[in-house]
Amino acid sequence: MLPAIKIIGACSIVLAAAYGLTVIVLMLLIRIKSLFKAFKKCGLTLGAARDALRAVLTDAKTRPGSFLLGVGIFCVFALFAEYVLLGLVAVGALATVLSAIGKWRGSGTEGRLTRHLSRPLFMDEQPSNSS
Repeated sequence: MLPAIKIIGACSIVLAAAYGLTVIVLMLLIRIKSLFKAFKKCGLTLGAARDALRAVLTDAKTRPGSFLLGVGIFCVFALFAEYVLLGLVAVGALATVLSAIGKWRGSGTEGRLTRHLSRPLFMDEQPSNSS
């Protein structure tokens, strides 16, 4: 019986991870689509894009340290984005497993509440009647 439970648990973790990744990908696609709609709605032209690029270059020339720090942070996030997402999915799967183990052993929130409510009263405690 125990190996079957392990297999079912492993399959549920894989399904939860796949579901999480699917949700994240769909969310990102919808956000990108709405971003393109916003650009189309505001009427971004080629001349405006050229002016914006000139402004970025001017800012980079006047404050190179700040510009390089911003570019570096962006590149780090772009480079490690998939690792961050996989880490978040792994943390979610681990939390799901620990919650299931806690419920099974009775040490979760339900077990603590049951233990608290079923403990004997101290000598000087009176049962409270809230009326």
